[in-house]
Amino acid sequence: MTPSDEPIQEMHRTLTLDGAHAVLERAEQHAKNLQISVCIAVVDRSGWLLSFARTGDAPLISIQLSQDKAFSVAAFGGKPTHEWAEVLEGNPVLAVGLTKTERLSVIGGGIPILRGRQMIGAIGVSGGTVEQDRSVAEAGARTDNSSESAIASSVPPVPRRARTAS
Repeated sequence: MTPSDEPIQEMHRTLTLDGAHAVLERAEQHAKNLQISVCIAVVDRSGWLLSFARTGDAPLISIQLSQDKAFSVAAFGGKPTHEWAEVLEGNPVLAVGLTKTERLSVIGGGIPILRGRQMIGAIGVSGGTVEQDRSVAEAGARTDNSSESAIASSVPPVPRRARTAS
């Protein structure tokens, strides 16, 4: 095995189950303060569901929408779902193409969960207005540094091969 064939092992930070529960709790509390029923999905940096809640009588369709919003943020490396409106405005080809992509949501309410500048997960909220969903997601995504080890852990990514210089 030559040096260029050796797998590169870079550690990434990702949201833990305890961290996801903390995010969910903050979001639930904010929704309660707003007196709205919502669905809240929390995913890790790869878009895998870690924690979910449906509060009150949130619409059943919001179950999937909340998960899709969180997944969309993770799938695009941390781009909040509300930012898609601006990207798609004036670009009908991109708008048609992307909006037909399974699991992609361009509706506000999907927010990255950050540690410093690194995305460790995402939260998606559905059931209120777009503004309410976004507000609840932002409240959930706010993290403090007091419980760093409970919020995120280091995990290796899928190994990739080093590129040879040409």
